[in-house]
Amino acid sequence: MKIGVALWLVLVGAADVVGVVALWRFFVRTAHGQEIDTIALTGNSIGQQRVSIITDTVLNTMSVVSIAAAIAAVVFIALLRGRVGLALVALLFIAGANVTTQVLKIGLYRPIYGIDKVRDHVGNSFPSGHTTAAAAVAVALVFVLPSRVRGVGAVLGAAFA
Repeated sequence: MKIGVALWLVLVGAADVVGVVALWRFFVRTAHGQEIDTIALTGNSIGQQRVSIITDTVLNTMSVVSIAAAIAAVVFIALLRGRVGLALVALLFIAGANVTTQVLKIGLYRPIYGIDKVRDHVGNSFPSGHTTAAAAVAVALVFVLPSRVRGVGAVLGAAFA
């Protein structure tokens, strides 16, 4: 049975890699994809003020302090349960996910099509550092929660991410 689980995890991991590469190839490496990305980042001119209020609130909520507090809560839960090793695994998982995202942002090729002059000088918006941070903390929370409340933690973490 353990081989079946390992095989399933390898297949899911491979599918994830294929999905990320497909998203990058379309949204970063094509003019049409960059145009859609630019529209998504800036909103449309009709509702831009309403959209930017929401996006600014979400992005400002994801400050270093709030992420540090969430990480501290994850570690605290693990330590409260007497799971020092699990606290360390959760920390390494969060750090690894965020380092991976930053390396990909720097290393992924992004052609300049002149669609968004601001983005051309800033670099990649893919993958999202904010989304990575939120999702990594959410997954780490599920790691450290007792099994009887993991479902609730997963739903709350997914909503947060």
